[in-house]
Formats: sequence, structure tokens, C-alpha cells
Amino acid sequence: MKLKQLGWDEVSIILIACFFVFLAYNSVRLLAYPFWLENGESFVIANIAGFVSHGFGYLYGDIQSSIRQNTAYPPMFFLAACVPADFLGVSFFSCRIVSVAASIISGIMLVLIVRKVSGGMIPGLISILVFFTSPFVFYWYPLCRVDMLAVMFTLMGLYAFLCDGFYLSLLFFLLAFYSKQSFIAAPLACAAYMFFHVKKKSESVKYLFSYVFLVLAVFSILFVLTGGEFYNHLIKYQISRVEFHIAFWYYAILFILHLPVFLSIALLFRVNRRIFSGIFGYYLILTMVTSLSIIKYYTFLNLFIELVLAASLLIGVNLKGVDGIYRLALVLGLLIFTLTYLPVVYAHPLSVNTSQDLESMTESVKAFKGLILSEDPYLSVSSSKVVYFNPMISSELEYFGSWNSSIVVDACKNRNFSAIITYGDASALRLFPELATCINTVFNKTKEFNVSGIKYVLYQ
Repeated sequence: MKLKQLGWDEVSIILIACFFVFLAYNSVRLLAYPFWLENGESFVIANIAGFVSHGFGYLYGDIQSSIRQNTAYPPMFFLAACVPADFLGVSFFSCRIVSVAASIISGIMLVLIVRKVSGGMIPGLISILVFFTSPFVFYWYPLCRVDMLAVMFTLMGLYAFLCDGFYLSLLFFLLAFYSKQSFIAAPLACAAYMFFHVKKKSESVKYLFSYVFLVLAVFSILFVLTGGEFYNHLIKYQISRVEFHIAFWYYAILFILHLPVFLSIALLFRVNRRIFSGIFGYYLILTMVTSLSIIKYYTFLNLFIELVLAASLLIGVNLKGVDGIYRLALVLGLLIFTLTYLPVVYAHPLSVNTSQDLESMTESVKAFKGLILSEDPYLSVSSSKVVYFNPMISSELEYFGSWNSSIVVDACKNRNFSAIITYGDASALRLFPELATCINTVFNKTKEFNVSGIKYVLYQ
């Protein structure tokens, strides 16, 4: 039986290794792509460029007196991305390398955590597979976005906690929160574990109080340094409408695309009814709660990344003692499901002409002497004369009285812009009606650019 089990595990390792090779190829393929792979990358890299050029005050500046967008995230990722940007310049490559490096470290931490708890290497490798075969993670991990850095710090915090480094874990959880503010489930899970499982209630309360104190202390410092704007950007400007019907479909997508994961958890629960009473059970339950923020308008499926992380840990630490044939079945199930969604996730058009098309557009932008209003923030990286404007986010700010569109509409009417660049033709469905009317009446459509399948229209 042992020889048979060893054979199954060896096959599992070979299959996992094949996936790792493909993951490495995918990372190299996407790292140096000169254009954004997901629209949110534009906003992140524009903030990094502004941070490098103008300092910390740029990130959380006053949006009431000037045309600019709010910064949706804490500063940790921008600080980390400045390091490669200093050596390589501000580019998608220098930004994505932070996410890919964080992904590699996260994979190592997954193995260390699962090995610490279960004592086995195979369950740790399967945890990596569970996490990175998620279509949400597979699509998101190489992007110039904040999520993978938050994942890395969260895993470091969990590992430190398991090694009895309680206060070191608080530091890592603090860094995770200031990478992405929704990553609060792990320290709460640690406190719940101490309170309910280890029965150290006073230490649990002390741990949780210390975490909250650290978060508020850093928040207070940043509040003072930015003259209160940090609060506005991270809290006031994040208030938005809710869309329950879209959230319902998001949860349906989550369940369908992670069927092997949820089936595995159900089967493990049949074997061990206490899997949800440990730290990783608490972690999964709490990430289900924090993921409810998906009901906000203009949120996306990356909000499920921490939930998938918790599920991968819960499966990994409970695979000890499970027959090798079951572990192989889980590996095969994950890889088969990966093959079903891969054509969709992998279908991003990486145009061979992107560099030339992008250069043509940026050279046109640089030729203008006055201010340029752009719907794509990335253009602000190539020229300091570009100010960017996101109609979707700005409409939410105006809906809740946090911003007034007259700032940009009046600037358009007064021809304060030498040019305006939009995604496709100016449309009242996407832009504010007053702004769309102004663009179509005051400015003339003069040129179109096509960059990686995205149509840009230049108005003068």
C-alpha cells in the first residue's frame, strides 16, 4: 500500500510541476508586455508615477480643487513598487515584477505553513495548486495591482503566528492591511483561534486590541501627514451604491469555477467534522464575510482572492493522512477545471504591434502644449500635462455628494484642455451627459488610435 501511495504522490508532483512550468512561462510572457492587461493597472501605475515625481502627498491629494481621481488603496504597494521603478523606470514591467515576486514568496509561504501544521510537503504543493489554479488568482497574480502583496504579508503573518511570533505576526498583518484594506480576516481568525480553540481569552483580546491599535495609530499618522485627505480617499470616497444582483452572479461564478475546491472541503468535512474549528476554518468563514464587499458598485472578482487563499490553506492542512489516490484525484480535478477556463482567461490579445501603436499615441500626446484630459490614466505616465478622469468612479463620488462634476465640465467649456482622449467615441452612457455634450460640441474628433484592441479617440 505504501508503494502504491508513493506512486500516486509522485504522479501528483509531476502534474503540479508541469503547472508550475506553465505558470513561469505565463509570468515571463506577461511581465514585459508594454500595455495594461486590465484597466485597473492604469490607475495603479499612474499613482506610482505621481508618487515617484511628486512624493507621498500626490497619492492622497485634494480632488475638490483639481481634476484628479481618488486613490483607492493604502500606500504599501506604491512604496514597494517605487523600488524597482527607481532602477528600471516607471513601467508595467517594474510594477508587475512586484506582484510576481510577491506571488513566488506567497507560494513558498503556503508550503511552509501547511508543512508546519501537517508535516508534509505534498499537501503544501497541493495548496499552491488550489490557490493558483483559481481563475481569479491566475488572471490577477501578474498584474500591476495591490492584491498579491497583501496575500504575501498575510501568509507571513499566519506563519509567524504559528511559530508563536504573535507580535511579529501583527506587523505582517498591519502591512497586509496597508497593502489592501479588505485584508482583515487573518488577524481576526488568529484572535478567534486563541479565544475559542486555545482558550486563552485574555491573550486573544490583547492580540486583537494590539492589532486595532496599530492600524489606528498608522491611520492617524497618515491622516495628519495628508491633512485629512487619507481619510477621504480610503473611507469617504469609497462609499458607493450596492448591486445585489451583480453580487449574486459573482458568487455563482465563484462556486462554478471552484467546484473541485468546494467539493474537497465538503469531503474533508465528512472525514473530520472539526476542520472549521481550527485557525484556517475561522479564516475561511471570516473571508466569506469580508468578501461581501463585492456588493459595492464597480468591484470585481479579485475580492474573492483572499477567500480562495483561505480555502487552499484549509484543504492543505487537512490532507494529512488522506490516501494518495484522493490527493491525485484533487490534483487532476483542479487541472481539468483549469483547462476549461484557461482559453477565456488566457485569451487577452497580446498584440505584436502594441509597442508601435502605443508609441504613436504617446508621441501625439507629447506634441500638445496645454493640458490633456484622458480617460486612460496610463497616458499621464508619458506626459505630466495629462490629467485623467474616470467617469464611473466620479459618478459615484458625485452621487454621494463627495465631488462636483462642474470642475471638469467647466474646464471643458472654457477650453482649458488642448485635447481630450476617450475610450471610443464620447458617449453620455459612459461619461457625464454634460461632459459628453461639451466634448462633442466644443471639440472636434481628429484621430483614432488602436492599442492592443482598445480604441482611443482624440478630440481637439
